[in-house]
Amino acid sequence: MRPAGRIRGAGRGPWSELDRVEARRFFWLILVSHPLDRYRRFVRRPGRWRYIPSYDSPGSPVMARDELERVMPRLSPRARAELRRVLAPLDEEFRRRTIRRPRAPALSEWHAEAWWRQRMEE
Repeated sequence: MRPAGRIRGAGRGPWSELDRVEARRFFWLILVSHPLDRYRRFVRRPGRWRYIPSYDSPGSPVMARDELERVMPRLSPRARAELRRVLAPLDEEFRRRTIRRPRAPALSEWHAEAWWRQRMEE
Protein backbone atom coordinates (compact mmCIF):
# COMPACT_ATOMS: atom_id res chain seq x y z
CA MET A 1 0.00 0.00 0.00
CA ARG A 2 1.33 3.43 -0.96
CA PRO A 3 1.27 6.17 1.65
CA ALA A 4 -1.40 8.83 1.31
CA GLY A 5 -0.53 11.52 -1.15
CA ARG A 6 1.43 9.26 -3.50
CA ILE A 7 0.03 8.14 -6.81
CA ARG A 8 2.15 6.27 -9.28
CA GLY A 9 2.77 8.62 -12.19
CA ALA A 10 1.75 11.78 -10.34
CA GLY A 11 3.91 14.63 -9.14
CA ARG A 12 4.35 15.34 -5.43
CA GLY A 13 3.07 18.88 -4.88
CA PRO A 14 -0.69 18.81 -5.48
CA TRP A 15 -1.32 15.65 -3.49
CA SER A 16 -0.66 17.21 -0.09
CA GLU A 17 -4.09 18.80 -0.51
CA LEU A 18 -5.61 15.33 -0.76
CA ASP A 19 -4.26 14.55 2.70
CA ARG A 20 -6.54 17.30 4.02
CA VAL A 21 -9.49 15.98 2.00
CA GLU A 22 -8.85 12.53 3.42
CA ALA A 23 -8.76 13.80 6.98
CA ARG A 24 -12.10 15.58 6.53
CA ARG A 25 -14.08 13.02 4.57
CA PHE A 26 -12.76 9.65 3.32
CA PHE A 27 -9.72 7.46 3.40
CA TRP A 28 -7.22 8.17 0.66
CA LEU A 29 -7.51 4.65 -0.73
CA ILE A 30 -11.24 5.03 -1.27
CA LEU A 31 -10.93 8.45 -2.90
CA VAL A 32 -8.29 7.90 -5.54
CA SER A 33 -5.82 5.02 -5.20
CA HIS A 34 -8.22 2.06 -5.36
CA PRO A 35 -10.32 3.30 -8.28
CA LEU A 36 -7.22 4.45 -10.15
CA ASP A 37 -5.54 1.07 -9.64
CA ARG A 38 -8.70 -0.78 -10.79
CA TYR A 39 -8.97 1.40 -13.88
CA ARG A 40 -5.25 1.04 -14.67
CA ARG A 41 -5.35 -2.78 -14.25
CA PHE A 42 -8.26 -3.07 -16.70
CA VAL A 43 -6.69 -0.81 -19.31
CA ARG A 44 -3.31 -2.53 -19.15
CA ARG A 45 -4.55 -6.10 -19.34
CA PRO A 46 -3.04 -7.97 -22.27
CA GLY A 47 -4.99 -8.47 -25.47
CA ARG A 48 -6.03 -6.23 -28.28
CA TRP A 49 -9.68 -5.55 -27.38
CA ARG A 50 -11.42 -5.26 -24.04
CA TYR A 51 -15.06 -5.86 -23.34
CA ILE A 52 -16.24 -4.10 -20.23
CA PRO A 53 -17.59 -6.34 -17.48
CA SER A 54 -21.07 -5.54 -16.26
CA TYR A 55 -21.12 -1.96 -15.02
CA ASP A 56 -22.13 -2.94 -11.49
CA SER A 57 -19.65 -5.80 -11.10
CA PRO A 58 -16.79 -5.47 -8.59
CA GLY A 59 -13.72 -4.05 -10.27
CA SER A 60 -15.69 -2.55 -13.14
CA PRO A 61 -13.54 0.04 -14.95
CA VAL A 62 -16.68 2.11 -15.54
CA MET A 63 -17.41 2.31 -11.82
CA ALA A 64 -13.74 3.06 -11.10
CA ARG A 65 -13.75 5.88 -13.67
CA ASP A 66 -17.01 7.20 -12.17
CA GLU A 67 -15.41 7.26 -8.72
CA LEU A 68 -12.42 9.20 -10.06
CA GLU A 69 -14.70 11.71 -11.75
CA ARG A 70 -16.71 12.19 -8.53
CA VAL A 71 -13.58 13.15 -6.58
CA MET A 72 -12.59 15.85 -9.10
CA PRO A 73 -14.78 18.67 -7.65
CA ARG A 74 -13.15 18.17 -4.23
CA LEU A 75 -9.71 18.94 -5.61
CA SER A 76 -7.99 22.23 -6.20
CA PRO A 77 -7.50 23.18 -9.85
CA ARG A 78 -3.85 22.13 -9.59
CA ALA A 79 -4.60 18.69 -8.10
CA ARG A 80 -7.48 18.18 -10.55
CA ALA A 81 -5.15 18.95 -13.47
CA GLU A 82 -2.59 16.48 -12.14
CA LEU A 83 -5.17 13.71 -11.80
CA ARG A 84 -6.44 14.46 -15.32
CA ARG A 85 -2.82 14.26 -16.55
CA VAL A 86 -2.48 10.79 -14.99
CA LEU A 87 -5.85 9.72 -16.43
CA ALA A 88 -5.30 11.04 -19.98
CA PRO A 89 -3.15 8.16 -21.30
CA LEU A 90 -5.36 5.61 -19.52
CA ASP A 91 -8.49 7.15 -21.05
CA GLU A 92 -6.85 7.15 -24.47
CA GLU A 93 -5.98 3.46 -24.12
CA PHE A 94 -9.49 2.68 -22.83
CA ARG A 95 -11.01 4.33 -25.91
CA ARG A 96 -8.57 2.60 -28.23
CA ARG A 97 -9.18 -0.88 -26.80
CA THR A 98 -12.95 -0.78 -26.34
CA ILE A 99 -15.78 -0.47 -28.83
CA ARG A 100 -18.26 2.39 -28.79
CA ARG A 101 -21.86 1.40 -28.23
CA PRO A 102 -23.65 3.72 -30.70
CA ARG A 103 -27.06 3.72 -29.00
CA ALA A 104 -25.78 3.96 -25.43
CA PRO A 105 -26.69 7.66 -24.99
CA ALA A 106 -30.30 6.82 -25.85
CA LEU A 107 -30.43 4.08 -23.21
CA SER A 108 -30.46 6.41 -20.25
CA GLU A 109 -29.33 9.75 -18.94
CA TRP A 110 -26.67 7.89 -16.92
CA HIS A 111 -25.13 6.48 -20.12
CA ALA A 112 -25.27 9.85 -21.86
CA GLU A 113 -23.41 11.70 -19.07
CA ALA A 114 -19.96 10.16 -19.63
CA TRP A 115 -18.12 8.79 -22.65
CA TRP A 116 -16.75 5.76 -20.72
CA ARG A 117 -20.33 4.56 -20.09
CA GLN A 118 -20.91 4.43 -23.84
CA ARG A 119 -18.61 1.49 -24.51
CA MET A 120 -19.63 -2.13 -25.19
CA GLU A 121 -19.95 -4.46 -22.24
CA GLU A 122 -19.67 -8.24 -22.20
